[in-house]
Amino acid sequence: MQRYIWIMVVVICVALIVPGVLEERLPGVVGGHKNHSSNELQIPPKRNTRIRKSPNGHFMAAIRINGHKTPALIDTGSALLAIPHSIARKAGIKVRNEDFTVEVRTANGITSGASAAVSNLYLGPIHISNVKSLILKDEALSQVLLGMSALNRLGKITIGNKELVIEPG
Repeated sequence: MQRYIWIMVVVICVALIVPGVLEERLPGVVGGHKNHSSNELQIPPKRNTRIRKSPNGHFMAAIRINGHKTPALIDTGSALLAIPHSIARKAGIKVRNEDFTVEVRTANGITSGASAAVSNLYLGPIHISNVKSLILKDEALSQVLLGMSALNRLGKITIGNKELVIEPG
């Protein structure tokens, strides 16, 4: 009989401790029932995305363009999401030589680009679609520039001394 009492004590202790541990490790999974109507939608809180400043002083982020993962330089001075032609091809964005009709002034001089729309862009858990972008020839651009056409839609951006924080909107 004493054995059953000890087993019951252990089970009760586990039942009291496990929900707290799970809530701590998996926020939003376990929680007390609040007085919400049964048809009210429960939306988990959105998490901020933090990007550390690289040693060269720039903010670099891993993004996905139409499923293709690529590094991008966060560039608040660029009006548009700018993508090198070779990366655009890998992301399934098709442009022809005759599409390069937009005159662009860059830090390296004047070049031409092709207007395009990115169907899906992910920065961590943040997703935006139909992003206005500009495709540049590889000679004019060596990496993706995450410009304001995307940054304005990602959420509230705060730039600190060592990190950039995006709070989803």
